[in-house]
Amino acid sequence: MFSAGNSLLYLAAGLLLARPAPAVDFISLDLGRISGPDWTAESVSLKLDWRAGTAAAFSLSAASISHPALPFPLENPVLSCAVGVISDYRISCQKGVLRLHHPALDSPGIPISFDWEIQDRTLHAELDEVRLAGGVMQVQVRSQGQDWSVSAQGKSLDIATARRKLAPYLPGADGLELSGKMDLTASVSGAGGRPARLQWRIDFSDSAFSSADGTYLGEGLAGRWRGALAVSAGAWQGDSGLALKEGAVLTPFAYLGVEADPVSLDARLSLDPQGLELASLDFRHPGLLEFNLAGRVSLEAEPAIERLRLQTRPLELQAVYAAYVQPTQAESLLANLEWSGRAEALLDYVAQGPQRLELRLHDVHVGEGPPPAEEGVPRRRRFALSGLEGRLVWTRGLEPEDSVLAWENGHLLEGISLGAAELDL
Repeated sequence: MFSAGNSLLYLAAGLLLARPAPAVDFISLDLGRISGPDWTAESVSLKLDWRAGTAAAFSLSAASISHPALPFPLENPVLSCAVGVISDYRISCQKGVLRLHHPALDSPGIPISFDWEIQDRTLHAELDEVRLAGGVMQVQVRSQGQDWSVSAQGKSLDIATARRKLAPYLPGADGLELSGKMDLTASVSGAGGRPARLQWRIDFSDSAFSSADGTYLGEGLAGRWRGALAVSAGAWQGDSGLALKEGAVLTPFAYLGVEADPVSLDARLSLDPQGLELASLDFRHPGLLEFNLAGRVSLEAEPAIERLRLQTRPLELQAVYAAYVQPTQAESLLANLEWSGRAEALLDYVAQGPQRLELRLHDVHVGEGPPPAEEGVPRRRRFALSGLEGRLVWTRGLEPEDSVLAWENGHLLEGISLGAAELDL
């Protein structure tokens, strides 16, 4: 048994790989703590066995291994290689098993193969059949000098199981119940101890979520979430997009149901420790609602909106009302309205600064729908306004702007007729 400190790692490896005496068929070496600019391995032990012939069998174990690409430190990993090649310039394993013990893993044994070019400091590794959250993943590791990358592909992962087992590494998801299945493709790369690029794609199906108080619900959800971010000028910059192909979402304010066309949300963003900058966020629900949003949210102390600009495309009021509003207002006056015409909105908001909201109406009709039929009770509609046109502007911290609202006709209560009128506000 030999002992080697961190400074003696390469000397010990050289003595080991040279295999100076033919009679030496088994060697066990304690290397202690080994570290590089971006990784650390504690209590490393290496054992080699040439008794089977020229192909070496070996095992490598450690108390823990840390690397910026890992979501958590690996505790007590053991790598056993049944078929490997060892020379003075390369260590490779064609058939090995990596044993990891972690609550997130369904099975501790992971098939592995790798090739390490010692002088070039180049590593290629493949991990097959990583059993995680009821599914299976494949992982590829690449490293050359200070540059490294890790990519992964997962199939049929159970979202609820993954959420439960990975909860310590998913801050901000407390109180949210999740379920469903997902396929995952992701990669992270960087240099030294710092990640520099991140890409992901998650295809989810038969999914659901609910908040702790039940006010936010989603069911039957299927779609894709993808994104790509890279470090630039001290911030993570890139884009992300969500395409919802099936399902429904219910909130206290609106209902979102996906029928023929997918609902999409696409963003260009920049994230730094001080805040989230949205260069552009586009929401599209074909035939119903489209809007663009830009702004910044401060992440210092409590999250707060610093500025916001929102603009909608002209929307058909009856379609938006029936799709988004009516399903959530069963017990209110809003449950029984009739609409026609179009509207569009523009909002400019600066916290502790100027604020402006503009609403434009185009040939709008709004009125109460017919009440439920009751024997002997006249079915009266209590109000209606038709031919609404207008430009309504609210400002704060800016010069007041004129608003105008006009209509052609209408009625109130028990047959009170309203003629054409125009109001300057």
